[in-house]
Amino acid sequence: MQSTISELTLRGSLFLSFLLATIASPLSFAEDKNRLQQSCTYNEKAMMELSPREFDQNFENGWRVVAKNNDCLEVAANLIRTYYTTNEVSAGAKRTFVWHEGQLRAETRAIPPSYST
Repeated sequence: MQSTISELTLRGSLFLSFLLATIASPLSFAEDKNRLQQSCTYNEKAMMELSPREFDQNFENGWRVVAKNNDCLEVAANLIRTYYTTNEVSAGAKRTFVWHEGQLRAETRAIPPSYST
């Protein structure tokens, strides 16, 4: 009889631990996602006003500032795509931007839905 009570207590404790972990997990994920969104923020208007050279080569202002945080690589790829589709850039600059965007997307395996396969 004594071992049966101990087994029930153990099973109950395990179930309670599982239940708490299941409930807390989405809350923790939401906090992580919110923190990530805050760390990947940038001034889009200011970014779009940079010259192509400043946007690409300036390590204090352009897309590379966003990509410094490895959790923001997809955000940086989206920023690059927005830049070259919004601004008028030379064919050479566009090739460079597409290359960098592709590198970032390959690292994150994040292909935007607008690309067809």
